[in-house]
Amino acid sequence: MYLQVTNLKKEKFNQIQTTPSKMFKDVKNQGWNMKDCSVKELRKELVENVYKSPDGKNTTSCLR
Repeated sequence: MYLQVTNLKKEKFNQIQTTPSKMFKDVKNQGWNMKDCSVKELRKELVENVYKSPDGKNTTSCLR
C-alpha cells in the first residue's frame, strides 16, 4: 500500500509519496504537522509499474 500525503497549508512542494510504516517519519522529516495534511491511498500499479520514458529507456516511479 502506498500513500500520498498532501500538505494543505503549502502552495508548492506540498506532496510526498510514502508507505504507511514510514508516513509519520517522512512527514516529520519535512517539518510538517500531521493536522495540516491529507492522506490518500495510491493504486499499486501507479507506483510499481515500469514505463517507457520519451528517450526509450524504462523508468520506474520515484519510490524505487
